[in-house]
Amino acid sequence: MASSRGVPFDRTHTGRMFDKTIRQAIRLERFKAGMYARLSPLLDGMFDDVVRNVRNELPALVRLPRQALSTPAARSKMSGVIRKNQKITKGALTGARIQITDELRQLALAESDWAMRALKTSIPVDVSLQSPSPRLLTAAVQQAPIHGALLTEWFGTLDDSVRKAMGSTIRSGIVEGQGVEGIVRSIVGEKGVSTAFRRNVRSAVRTMANGVSSQAREDTWAKNDDIVEKVQFIATLDRRTTDICAGLDGKMYKINEGPRPPMHIQCRSTTTPVLKSWREMGIDLTEMKPATRAQMPGSRGLATEKTTYGQWLKRQNKGVQADVLGKERAKLFRSGKVQIDEFVDYSKATPRSYTIEELRSKAGLAPGRPRPPRKIKETVDRFSDGKGHYTPARAVLHDRIINQALRSGRPQEKPVFQMMGGGPASGKSSVINSGKVKLPKNNVMVDSDEIKKALPEFGRLLASKSKNAAAVVHAESSHVSVAILEKAGQRRFNATLDGTGNGNLDKLRKRARILKSRGYRVKADYVTCDTAEALRRNEARYQQTGRKVPDAYVKQVHKKLSETIPKALKENIFDEFHLWDNNAVGQVTPKLIASQVDGVFKIHNKALWRRFLAKAEGDL
Repeated sequence: MASSRGVPFDRTHTGRMFDKTIRQAIRLERFKAGMYARLSPLLDGMFDDVVRNVRNELPALVRLPRQALSTPAARSKMSGVIRKNQKITKGALTGARIQITDELRQLALAESDWAMRALKTSIPVDVSLQSPSPRLLTAAVQQAPIHGALLTEWFGTLDDSVRKAMGSTIRSGIVEGQGVEGIVRSIVGEKGVSTAFRRNVRSAVRTMANGVSSQAREDTWAKNDDIVEKVQFIATLDRRTTDICAGLDGKMYKINEGPRPPMHIQCRSTTTPVLKSWREMGIDLTEMKPATRAQMPGSRGLATEKTTYGQWLKRQNKGVQADVLGKERAKLFRSGKVQIDEFVDYSKATPRSYTIEELRSKAGLAPGRPRPPRKIKETVDRFSDGKGHYTPARAVLHDRIINQALRSGRPQEKPVFQMMGGGPASGKSSVINSGKVKLPKNNVMVDSDEIKKALPEFGRLLASKSKNAAAVVHAESSHVSVAILEKAGQRRFNATLDGTGNGNLDKLRKRARILKSRGYRVKADYVTCDTAEALRRNEARYQQTGRKVPDAYVKQVHKKLSETIPKALKENIFDEFHLWDNNAVGQVTPKLIASQVDGVFKIHNKALWRRFLAKAEGDL
């Protein structure tokens, strides 16, 4: 039975709850910063131990001549240094996981306790409130997905990313002759491994805290559904808010239904309960005026608890609107044809921003005036720091792709690395299928086309008939390819790289040198056809599949390969090499043009060899 406390209330009880939620959101942001600050000494110690290990163990290796690095003793020494670093990072991150898990459990209890007190002080009657059990709240820390990944997966990804980055840094540093201090700078310098790793840890910690806070509140609202009617999504009223959260701001959902923070990495959004009316609770009081809402300094107009992000943004100047939505989207927003919650497709597990043309179509507007094609932001720019270090959530996706690719591999005493190269649309797959090329047994196949298919943006761009699908994910798929090859190399698996080969002689030389230093036999099978034929096939493939490689890129790679391959053969980069002609339409089997085995070069078809070289001059 509810009884009045005789407390004067000057605003709605939901409004008072809203105020408390905003103030708690500010405190939560401070808590997130404190969590990372408390974790920093542990990370400092981890990298100090890594540097100490490098300085103690690497001097003997870096003094060796390059050819001596491929000896079993040198490889064993290098692996020993890397394994010790892995042990250091694993120990430190295990400690970090325990520390963060404990803090998140305390946060879950504190957030539920805050929610209980906020409910009690927001309602002017004595009511019986139910608190979730501590076991339920703390279990959610380990069991509830946080932006698609469990806490253990987050830490597994962080551990794997730093181990891979440091292992690769040490190996390449030794092979390239950087010296001990050069390797140390690459690990802990301003642009080193530690910088990107700390950034990822900070993002992970902030996202985890937001997810635990959101879940703890939800559990509390669910226990008190006789008082809580719905749950309202609240975004921060400033220009840093994403269009995903902006479109959800103010939306109300049933308890345990609908989207909840975190909606993305480092999400700052929160939720507040929408309480049943006083009359529904048996209180004979008139509803009061809504409370004011915190907003960005310098904002136009007063924001109340009923002010949504869209209403707030309408009152801001064009600069703020363009910062949030982009210039063209801001114009559509100001026209009133597209509302703030219509810029994003929320129907899929991962929300997607609509293109300008899709928005114009939804609004019933004619297509915009033709303009030069806008370059779509590449996924490597969206999800990484530009140096191969990806956001934790993206790294989880990469790990799944990598682990799937490695399943077929087995350690080999004399491993083989096979390159399948050729310009786009030259027909590498048909050459493999012909049986002329014998791939190694227990082979790890690294196919950038298959990796692209596993990246969600590629499928979405294909569905929208974009010709830029491959280009947008190209760099990211290349990074995943390199990661697969790195892991396969560490385990001495046979591997085949099925790619175009971009004609970069320096990269080709470096890759072969590293592989040979690990005891690999490097084989290459390249496929060629006339550039004009490749362009025809490229267009035909686009008509059938929607996948289009830019014509300029097709021409560039075909030309560059005809320039580079003769130079590579002269330098004896490959232990074994074959060049295949795949020109004729309907050709049953490819024709061998030239080969080189253990330094012995042979031309098998002089006419086709001249035809291949002519592409370097742009003649075919």
